[in-house]
Amino acid sequence: MVAVTAPPGYGKSTLLSQWQRQGHGKEYRAISLTAHRDDHEGDKLIIDLAEAIARLDKTSSESLLDNYGQKGRLALIRSLLAEFGSDGPRAALFIDDVHEFLGRPAEMVLRLLIRHQPKRLLLVFSGRAIPEAAVSQPLLEGRLWKFTGKDLALTVDEITEVLRQHSIVPRETLVQELTERTQGWPAVIRLIALTLEQDEKAQDSFVRRLRKAEAPQALTNYLNEVLLSQQSERLNRFLLRISLLRRFSASTAAVVTGLKGVEGLIDELEHRAFPITRSGTIEPTYQIHPLVREFLLSRLHRTRHTLNEVCERARDCLIAHDEIETAIEVCLDAENLDSAAQLINEHASRIAQQYGRHTTYLYWINKLPKSLLVKRPEIRVKQAWSLDFLRRHEEAEAIRSTLEQEYLQSNGRDVDDHDCSTAFQLELQQAIELQRCVEAGLRDQAIASTSQARRWLSRWPDGHPFDRAIAHAVLAFCVKALSDFTEGLEHARTTQALSRQCDSPYPLVWGSMLAVSNLIKQGLFRQALYECQECLSELEPRLGDHAAVMMLHTMRAGLLYEFNRLSEAGEALGRGLTAMVEQSSVDPMIIGYVTLARLQNAQGQQLAALDTLAEGEALGRSQRLPRLAISLAAERLVILLRHGELAQVEQLWGELNRFFSNNVEFERTLQDKAYRIQARIALLKGQFSEACELLAPALRHAKRTGQKKKQVELLLLQALALHDGGENRKAMSIFDDAINLSIPEGYIRVFADEGEPMRGLLETYRRTPDYSDHSPLTATFIDKLFESLSLDGGKLDPRAASGSTEQEPLIEPLTSREVQILQKMQSGLSNRELADTLFITEGTLKWHLRNIYGKLGVSNRLAAVAQANELNLLAS
Repeated sequence: MVAVTAPPGYGKSTLLSQWQRQGHGKEYRAISLTAHRDDHEGDKLIIDLAEAIARLDKTSSESLLDNYGQKGRLALIRSLLAEFGSDGPRAALFIDDVHEFLGRPAEMVLRLLIRHQPKRLLLVFSGRAIPEAAVSQPLLEGRLWKFTGKDLALTVDEITEVLRQHSIVPRETLVQELTERTQGWPAVIRLIALTLEQDEKAQDSFVRRLRKAEAPQALTNYLNEVLLSQQSERLNRFLLRISLLRRFSASTAAVVTGLKGVEGLIDELEHRAFPITRSGTIEPTYQIHPLVREFLLSRLHRTRHTLNEVCERARDCLIAHDEIETAIEVCLDAENLDSAAQLINEHASRIAQQYGRHTTYLYWINKLPKSLLVKRPEIRVKQAWSLDFLRRHEEAEAIRSTLEQEYLQSNGRDVDDHDCSTAFQLELQQAIELQRCVEAGLRDQAIASTSQARRWLSRWPDGHPFDRAIAHAVLAFCVKALSDFTEGLEHARTTQALSRQCDSPYPLVWGSMLAVSNLIKQGLFRQALYECQECLSELEPRLGDHAAVMMLHTMRAGLLYEFNRLSEAGEALGRGLTAMVEQSSVDPMIIGYVTLARLQNAQGQQLAALDTLAEGEALGRSQRLPRLAISLAAERLVILLRHGELAQVEQLWGELNRFFSNNVEFERTLQDKAYRIQARIALLKGQFSEACELLAPALRHAKRTGQKKKQVELLLLQALALHDGGENRKAMSIFDDAINLSIPEGYIRVFADEGEPMRGLLETYRRTPDYSDHSPLTATFIDKLFESLSLDGGKLDPRAASGSTEQEPLIEPLTSREVQILQKMQSGLSNRELADTLFITEGTLKWHLRNIYGKLGVSNRLAAVAQANELNLLAS
């Protein structure tokens, strides 16, 4: 790690640029970023890092950013650092102006970068100050190099050389005076060299003026005045106008300044050694030295008419080129705050609401002063919307409550339709009420959000299609949670239709996810898979790897798993898991964790499966999502029961009941799991009649609500209880019902996951006298069930046991995700580092590794990479 600290004008940025060029020559991968003063939370820096990595590696996606709140920041930074610092040559991350983050929430981003710095990544901070406490660990470990202004200051000999480069033969008194007064300040020495005339009298005059300057700012202002006086009137006009842009190209400069021959003006400035830097080759961009630009900008502000004209030109030009963020910065630098706020409201809100880029929107809002935000409630209400989707619910509600007090309450009474309210007040109340529906849904509070959403739709029947789409999406979730899947599907369909009507892909993907979720609850797995794939085809081209799209991949994985298409399920889950950890919807999280655990268990990795579920359960508790915690805890108990761990299950089940029993909102979820868990406990204890009695009310409920797959699971448990209790005739009758329900939808794993007890049931079923009377379709289905049972257990290719490494065709081809993991394994990263690079948990990585080892017929990472290279699998 390297830290460079010095006052402005000491060449810190120039030094970093020089190091970056030198590193490029040594085959370093380098990214250069700048900390911005108005980046209060550090979101902009994270966005810039993700986009820079995406430019280096097209498989990386910055779209992960916008579904992560405070709890997701650590995971995201670790992933980005691991991705950047893993494969190929060493990497270097340069961050300039880090002093802008000190003492602010954004400083935590710098601390996280230092704390989770990979071994192969060189980290370089530069600024007027650095976070001393954060760099204490690298300092103690002897891996911190520090450079200060003393190291960067010019020596007497260097000052003399700079002056000589400008054809000045300096007198000894001039050099001594410069050294004493400037302390070797490089930027000031350069300005002096540019402004000083060559004759000795000019040197004497300058020394006298230098002695009168009492402050560095007075000296730099004087030097800038002299520097400008040496330029032509046309150059002065150009410099004054272009100072509003921090960076500019020749084409942009021509539009903003309104001058012709801009390329010639830029060439003239470079020829005169004016402090302007060029970067890029195809269409170069230019930057005036900050000390000079600051002086020019202060002069531009004195001529308000010119400033407004230049601001308007720059804003329109940048908007035309879709450079909205730069246009906002220009308006802020011109102190045209109303124009900046208008841009944020018009452009950024669409990004947040239509495309779900909430972090980006909040970053732009943070650029506005609080005094302006107070006057712009339309921006603040959208700020609350984005905060909710990042799970910062308390902050969002605080904004809503303040807005209500300021605009909607009169004499302690809420404004409603019957008051003489302005159109704005009604619009604001409409937005606040909708947000509270959404917040309750995001908190997984189905009962509360149901009444709120119904009230909103009845109160605002003519609301904007986008808003109505959101309200119907909330209801699609709510009524599903309350077991009305038909109505839930209707609301999801309405969400999809309204989203297409207003061309909003973000609510469309939520509507599609909820439609699939309601279909799954009804047990309509074939239709759910078809719709899942159709929605992905429609939405992926528009949203890419947005986390909302990844929800559909996770749900598709669960469907493929039930159809026993395990490899496809694993690949789909590998994509969906990148978004699952911090996703705002509970249903895909449940499906993702459960599917991963079941895949692990099917491959004989019972401990890994239990770890996966425990990890998800802990996440549910920490983020106050009881339905997630209850569902994963119940799945964990089922796995333990299937392996005979009765004492452990009874202890854990008691703890789970005590933890959640006082929550009325989740009593339904707990009761739904209770029937099945208690029935399985009774079954393991040999209490077969009791098990059947416990299952009966759950089966009646499943039939009443039309949950076909749940019916099958409950019927199978009944059949197993009757079979083990010696009542074979009843058992076979119930088992026949389960088979007839399963064949149309193709359920396989609900049978196979029961393991050996299901094999005994199937064999008994085959031996029944009337088995031959069944249709060929039934016989084929029974064969599939036997086949699924024979494949379970996680057995490796026999070559793994024998140690044979002969080149043979793979029994099963590697998935694209597995090839990606193999490629990254070549870098020698640890499991933890490799998991961070792939943005998955370490448990998920181990599951992938087990699949890879089995397919390659090896037993460790080194052998896997060697075998893959031997088979030419990593050539691409």
